[in-house]
Amino acid sequence: MSNWPPENGMKYIRSEEFGLLLISTAESLSEKYPQMDFTDGVASLFDWFDRTLKRNRRYINKKRFPTLSWFQAYIKQALFNAGRMAERKRQRSQPLESLPPTQPIVETQLSEKELNSLHKKVSSLSQPHQEIFERRFFEEESSAWIASCKDMEEAEVEEIYIEAIDKLTCPCMMPPVT
Repeated sequence: MSNWPPENGMKYIRSEEFGLLLISTAESLSEKYPQMDFTDGVASLFDWFDRTLKRNRRYINKKRFPTLSWFQAYIKQALFNAGRMAERKRQRSQPLESLPPTQPIVETQLSEKELNSLHKKVSSLSQPHQEIFERRFFEEESSAWIASCKDMEEAEVEEIYIEAIDKLTCPCMMPPVT
């Protein structure tokens, strides 16, 4: 998508592009975590976005998701969380229900303990992943700015940032589902 964020969030989440994003993310997660089933997570996430955008048509906005890569990282985390929630319900023989749109599917605020844990994990990343993640995530610098400072292409910075997120994203990194 060249024009981020989409003008019409509801139209976007009902588009083939969003569907392919969900499916490709689920496939990627399934390869990493073959013991998990993300099918229910895809359905839950789509339903959650549908109901959330009915309540707040501007939910997908530049402030919440400054770039498409931020949104993709959010989708990856949300899909992992939704898949894990579904798995826990199945284990308890509980019916699967949609999350209410008022309940975030991904926490956007980290506790002090979570933040300290994240800093520790980030410090173990190799360069340039560590620096780019820190500058994007903690210092909130744009990919364009980092690219200009490091004499890189913006797409390369985005790719390294997503790779860093992939390296940091593991079940031990995820906050507990309640």
